[in-house]
Amino acid sequence: MAAEVSTPRRHRLRPSRVYDSRMPTAPELLTASKIAVQLKVSDAKVKNAIVALKLKPAAKKGPCNYYAASDVAKIKKALG
Repeated sequence: MAAEVSTPRRHRLRPSRVYDSRMPTAPELLTASKIAVQLKVSDAKVKNAIVALKLKPAAKKGPCNYYAASDVAKIKKALG
């Protein structure tokens, strides 16, 4: 009697992440780096301005903080 050879089980793929529909869409949210590129200043200056203004992120995904597009004007004013 020959030993049965089993085929390896295929791992089930995880379903794609379901994002909260209440979270603003990508054009409305910007990281500090994207804001820095938009204002043509360094990332450090933008991050320091965010800390100085005590801005809260509009959304947080993992380690990334996303700020609303309306915060860009406040950051630009703080940078002078």
